[in-house]
Amino acid sequence: MLYFTSDQHFFHKNIIKYCNRPFIDINNMNTEIIRRYNHIISDEDTVIHIGDISAGLKGRYDELTSIIKKLNGSKHLILGNHDHLSIDKYIEMGFETVKNYMEYEDYFINHYPLIENTKYTTSEELKLNEIFKKTKCNKIIHGHSHNIDFGYNRFNVCVDLNNFLPVSIEDIKTEMSNIEIRTEKNILG
Repeated sequence: MLYFTSDQHFFHKNIIKYCNRPFIDINNMNTEIIRRYNHIISDEDTVIHIGDISAGLKGRYDELTSIIKKLNGSKHLILGNHDHLSIDKYIEMGFETVKNYMEYEDYFINHYPLIENTKYTTSEELKLNEIFKKTKCNKIIHGHSHNIDFGYNRFNVCVDLNNFLPVSIEDIKTEMSNIEIRTEKNILG
């Protein structure tokens, strides 16, 4: 089975406050995200981690490696804005592949929602958006936005929007098949 997830932000103390996560500290957050992930994912599953696997790493490479090795399944990483280690380091941790984006059927998979013309649009997003426009993909699977599901032709797999669980491709396809009723949702307001 194929799953997607993003924005775990392992070791990022302030994400608990910023996103109103229901954890008392980073140890509680890390442990609970691992538990929920492994409750869903078996060693036969494939998981695409769509960026920001950690933040605030500061000397915790070995600890992050330990966490990645605890996660079930075949793991692949799409780099996000907080993923600053070398590709070799992520491979050493246990990711089988590390990329900036990938295509799967008619889905373009990358860290960003690729919303154009906002004051927050980065040069990396602009570059990825140009790549997306040249593909045959017409839907986007992304993370990055912790509290907004942009709806329409985008599906946000951020843990904050999905009860800290990976989302299966079947669930994404089911929801995306109702694309005409998908509207933007903001969980904070």
